[in-house]
Amino acid sequence: MPLVSVITLSYNKPQYVVDAIESVLNQSCQDFEYFLIDDGSNEKTRKVLELYKNYPNVQFTQLNVSEEERKACYRPAMLLNEYYDKVNGKYLFFLADDDVLHKDCFKIMSEFLEANSDKHVCYHQQRVIRQYPNGRIEQDNPRDYDILFGTENQRPNCVIDGGQIMHRVSCLEKIEKPYCDTGWTHSCHADGVFMDKLTQHFIFYPIPRFLSIHRITPLSFNSKTV
Repeated sequence: MPLVSVITLSYNKPQYVVDAIESVLNQSCQDFEYFLIDDGSNEKTRKVLELYKNYPNVQFTQLNVSEEERKACYRPAMLLNEYYDKVNGKYLFFLADDDVLHKDCFKIMSEFLEANSDKHVCYHQQRVIRQYPNGRIEQDNPRDYDILFGTENQRPNCVIDGGQIMHRVSCLEKIEKPYCDTGWTHSCHADGVFMDKLTQHFIFYPIPRFLSIHRITPLSFNSKTV
């Protein structure tokens, strides 16, 4: 059993996904399995992703997706529903294809959960940047909320990002399927809806370390101003 199961879904972000993948492969904690899924990307992105298909720890999947299939539902949520049931690790972590991890992210988060058997979900602080087509980068407000989610009126929906949390895979046993809502209504915050489900059963414990960078780019799904 690997210690951490990691999932990255990628679609047409060749200039960003390499940084995301490399930040996983270069983790100081190497006890992980990495599900890297190409969700029917264009040729440029496919060529980038295929470079990693034979790497140790990487389970690479390349999908063919019709336009009808892509329009039928919010595919990231659909794929997470599928791949959450395929993981073999003790802990689960999702990384978007344009975000970047600190090299000690898995080490620090898994050590917290290993040392606290009564705790099931933790989340780290996250820096946010806006990256413009001309190369200009702006710092945005960091996601560093020191809140114990899991009590009445405390919900992480759109407060923290899905790429900030690590949880025990056993948590999924408490979540009614489907884990994620595949409808377009919640497409901008499908991760928040899933985290809301987690808070019905578990407290979210903060780790006071900045362990990832969330990049808002012209290719971000919910980018309105870049």
